[in-house]
Amino acid sequence: MRLADERPDTPFLLFEDQRWSFGDVAGAARRGATWLGQMGVQPGDRVVVAIGNRPLFLFAWFALLARGAVAVPVSHDMFG
Repeated sequence: MRLADERPDTPFLLFEDQRWSFGDVAGAARRGATWLGQMGVQPGDRVVVAIGNRPLFLFAWFALLARGAVAVPVSHDMFG
């Protein structure tokens, strides 16, 4: 998150016609980490991430890292 604090406007992710900066992603990760805590996720918990190849996957991953949880990626195809 250091780079996001130093250069929040630097482009981080381009997907189709959308773009997110480091600041956008860091803010989403912090908000997601807060929400995860409200849902009872504790540091060290393992959380399945079953999201397709979309930007939401990265946002979920970074939120889990910010919370101190362990992201466990699985193929979203397993869940139909």
